[in-house]
Amino acid sequence: MCVVTAVFLVVSTLVWGVGMAAAELTDETIVTKADVNYASESGFGKAVALSADGLTMVGGTNRDNIDGMSFHGSATVFTLSGGSWTEQETLTQSGGAAGDMFGVSVALSGDGSTFVSGMTHDDVGGASDQGSAVVFTRSGSTWSEQATLTQSDGAAGDYFGGSAAMSEDGNTTVLGAVNGGDLDSGSVTVFTRSGSTWSEQATLTASDGAAGDMFGESVALSADGNTLIVGALTDTVEGASQQGSATVFTRSGSTWSEQATLTQSDGAAGDYFGQSVALSDNGTVALVGAPQDDPTVNNSGSATVFTRSGNTWTQQQTIYTADGAPFGMGSSGKGFGESVALSADGSKSIVGAPKHCAGDPGVCSGSWQGSATVFTSSGGTWTEQETIRQTGGEGADEFGTSVALSDDGETAIIGIPGDDIPILPSRTGLGSIGVFSTSTPPGFTLSTTSVSVAESGTTATFTVVLDTQPAGDVVIRSYSSDSGEAQVGATLTFTSSNWTTPQAFTITGIDDSIADGNQQAIFTVEVKDDESHDGYDDVADQSVTATVADNETADFALMATQIQSVTEAGSTTKFAAKLMTEPAGDVVLRAYSGDPGEATVGAPLTFTSSNWDTYQWFTVTGVDDDLADGDQVTAFTVEVKDDESHDAYDGVADRNWNVTTTDDDGGATTTTTTTTTTTTTTTTTTTPPSALEMALSAFAVEDDGFVTWVPSRTAGLQSYVLAWNRPGEGWTTHSSYTDPNSLKDTLVGLADGVHSFQVFATYTDGAYAESDIASITVPTPPPGPTVNPELIEVGPFDCAAFPSLIQMMGTPGVGHSVKQLDLNTGGYSEIFSIPFDRTPSYTHLNGIGINPVDGALYGLMQVQGFGYLVRFDAAGNVAFVARVPAMSNAGDVDAQGRFVWPRGNSFYTLSGIAGMEGFADPGDAADKSKITPVVTGTGGVADVAALRVDLGDGERPYAMGVNSWDHKLQIWSYDNQPEAWIINLFENGSPAQLTNGGFGAAWSHEDRIYFASNSGAGVYEVLIDTIDLNAKTADIRRVANSQASAINDGTTCVGIDFVEPPPTTTTTTTPTTTPTTTPTTTTEGPDTTTTTTQPPTGTTTTQPPTGTTTTQPPTGT
Repeated sequence: MCVVTAVFLVVSTLVWGVGMAAAELTDETIVTKADVNYASESGFGKAVALSADGLTMVGGTNRDNIDGMSFHGSATVFTLSGGSWTEQETLTQSGGAAGDMFGVSVALSGDGSTFVSGMTHDDVGGASDQGSAVVFTRSGSTWSEQATLTQSDGAAGDYFGGSAAMSEDGNTTVLGAVNGGDLDSGSVTVFTRSGSTWSEQATLTASDGAAGDMFGESVALSADGNTLIVGALTDTVEGASQQGSATVFTRSGSTWSEQATLTQSDGAAGDYFGQSVALSDNGTVALVGAPQDDPTVNNSGSATVFTRSGNTWTQQQTIYTADGAPFGMGSSGKGFGESVALSADGSKSIVGAPKHCAGDPGVCSGSWQGSATVFTSSGGTWTEQETIRQTGGEGADEFGTSVALSDDGETAIIGIPGDDIPILPSRTGLGSIGVFSTSTPPGFTLSTTSVSVAESGTTATFTVVLDTQPAGDVVIRSYSSDSGEAQVGATLTFTSSNWTTPQAFTITGIDDSIADGNQQAIFTVEVKDDESHDGYDDVADQSVTATVADNETADFALMATQIQSVTEAGSTTKFAAKLMTEPAGDVVLRAYSGDPGEATVGAPLTFTSSNWDTYQWFTVTGVDDDLADGDQVTAFTVEVKDDESHDAYDGVADRNWNVTTTDDDGGATTTTTTTTTTTTTTTTTTTPPSALEMALSAFAVEDDGFVTWVPSRTAGLQSYVLAWNRPGEGWTTHSSYTDPNSLKDTLVGLADGVHSFQVFATYTDGAYAESDIASITVPTPPPGPTVNPELIEVGPFDCAAFPSLIQMMGTPGVGHSVKQLDLNTGGYSEIFSIPFDRTPSYTHLNGIGINPVDGALYGLMQVQGFGYLVRFDAAGNVAFVARVPAMSNAGDVDAQGRFVWPRGNSFYTLSGIAGMEGFADPGDAADKSKITPVVTGTGGVADVAALRVDLGDGERPYAMGVNSWDHKLQIWSYDNQPEAWIINLFENGSPAQLTNGGFGAAWSHEDRIYFASNSGAGVYEVLIDTIDLNAKTADIRRVANSQASAINDGTTCVGIDFVEPPPTTTTTTTPTTTPTTTPTTTTEGPDTTTTTTQPPTGTTTTQPPTGTTTTQPPTGT
């Protein structure tokens, strides 16, 4: 015989009586009490109970000796964890006495946290053997006695507590008293709990009860506690003595009513029908045992199933084993049916037969080894599935005295009160409990098979848990069928100790920048055989389908590049079209004329995934209609040809473009296009207007968006157009601007999601410029922590290799680059870059600074709309240190290793960042999003630099930066006297004329600070000794060149050795041999002098021929 004592578990092979079928209870564990001092014939397992989930069980030992008191009794609780049953606690009544028989009946709530045990022989108030019951509750793993229950009208010899049942929530319990009631026919009492207080609700007896019926011998409750069945095993039925019956009661509110009395249709005297009872969770299936029924041979026993429809109960089937003979024990009986249990849905039952012989049916001779038989129901027919006996069982074990099933019927516990324990051979009948469960093959379970993410970088998780305990590590990985749409994190490792704990995979949507509609990526989940225990090698793969919401809106844009008019003489003009988002297949745009008699348009344009963002041209040709109808405007409709285009572009709205046809009939005014010719001394060439460049940057603060742009030329500007793609709405024109110095816009109260922007510029000479697309994400809930946080180590920045001004610059759609500035040429060279599509992907990186404490680069990175302090290096490592109140373009690290940054009207500091851990996933970073700003009520800047200087109040730490819009210096002090100032800047004694765009990067070194122009106007130094906080003035001087860039950020290891840059002079000689309709203008940046010879109206000028020398500014300008 295999025995488990305390926490040491042995699983042995099951012996079954019939052929094995699916889902049989083939895994066997024998559990015994850890206390080896209990006496012979203690009878552990006389009563058993199991929680709904099969993870908590209790076994009664009603003849246990406690503190020298014989037959005091106890009950022991066990819990299942990691495949092992562990003894949690042995419970007894406080103040109990010898002979109480605590543990004679037991019942558990569904979650196993409330327990009741009967004590049939407890003396109550001098009434001998009146009986009582005790309720215990569990908090964590600790059990406490909650209440002792007695009948209000109890009397000596009632034996109250001989049977017990409890509702799923533990708030209703029923206890039987076989000698209760006025006639000693037996009774049951219902108790209910409110909070922690128990009250007697009702005492019930059979309406036709008589002395000696033993009504209350067995009880069972539905899950909600509103249906009760009570067995009366010696009830006389129609003159048949001790045939037995069972009575059903129902509750409405707090009132109980007798609903039906159940008897076996072919019952006979002495059957003991009602010895045991069970109910399904919904109370519509009942099972009643009759251990001395004679279905095959004398006293072999049976159990009968009844079902309820409405208020009517019907006998469905009487079940018994095919080899009934071994169950009978003559007139002493108590065979098959002494104990019964049902699964929650009532489709599976187990019936105990504690007197079943172990040997040949013809040699029964009092063996009483016992067995239990499992039956299953299908379509109202019950079929024997298996008969279970204890491996190594012996005579007098009485296996099957008590039984219980988990809700799903996959776990059965069986009491063996007469079992002898091998480690205590001198004592007999100590008892044990057999646990039998379905055999689960190696495998794993997924929490879901489908998730949804978006290309904006949102995430979804699913968990994996092993089905069985492995003998070694099991490594599970997942991979995507389309990593361009969605990707998944690292592998999961399960061990023999954590195999029951679910671990999570995180799926992240990837922006593919293609308008391909919603896509699906299949994530295969598999065991890595080469890294896992062999027992899991043959486990089948599973999969999770991720639906990836497309965040690209299919659309196209139109652009004019010439005067939009034609003549009836057949002249032509053009307008251009391009797609706004890369398509997953070809897209064909066609245009048609609203009045072909005035103007026609050329062939359709085909865009592919390689030329989608390149303008192609529609040619419009004027048509002579021989009518003096004046100038006419023709509308051209441009549409997607759905049948020849990728489906994602099918719903794109049409666009209209207007062209004027100038009438040449009847003396109407004629408008012609203007061309510009440039002639050398020998050649005349017609040149189309050139394409110009436009830098665009966008960032978000909470739900506000800030968009700035810098064109490579403002001269001759006709207008800017800002296009805006709102989440789920497509591209629209937001605003037009005719002021060449309008280089920004602010959009407030943005909806959650991704907002994309693009700026177009048109010029009076027909030239045009367009920016790349810039996108911002308005915050959604931040990423949560991962199950297994991964620490990231970051190396220091190499100041020795790059002792220059360092800037962080973003390229829309690509990522951010750390570059160094050449002070002479103003050019930038890349040191390293971080792509947007890294894992996790991000949308912005700025506010960088070198920490003097650990030498690492720090900055603010935006992920899913949230700002994070990160440290990063040239090897591509990015460590998320802390989530901060919001993203900002400005930031630096001061000499004490504090990260400082302004955001809107607030200024923040974060100390000790070098000592903070950095993680691979932003969800694991420290949450500093609720920190309080040290200064408020100030304006924002595009970047700050930190330094420690004396501005009239002793040396203090300050942060400074130039506002991009009003070009004033902002200063913050942030020590124990935080304050802020706005300073007017002067250059050469006059107000600084910083009109060429905004200002981005700021640097500091020791006691000097610099800032750079986004438009390429150069690098300036703020002269610290000229800062007057009272007068709010300071002087600046230009110290270096810089190329144009969008909003950027700076840090440095060194300062700048100042050399006064000489002014720039450009002279252009203009001979008078070339006719032109457009004057020539040469424009230089600030601090340059430009000389241009312009012709008077109506004169001709000459451009220099090939090889002509033009004076360029000297190096350093």
